[in-house]
Amino acid sequence: MTAEFTGGDLTSNAGLLLLRKCDRRLGLARSVAGVVYDLRDPAELNRAPNN
Repeated sequence: MTAEFTGGDLTSNAGLLLLRKCDRRLGLARSVAGVVYDLRDPAELNRAPNN
């Protein structure tokens, strides 16, 4: 007996792709961002530029 698994077209982040699509349609992240406050001191944050 020989078994083989090639996997085909699989992705490990399929749930995230669906979540992103729903979020873009419903604006969930934007709504949450409007009520969540960042209490950190901006002077203490090290941010790298987004590339």
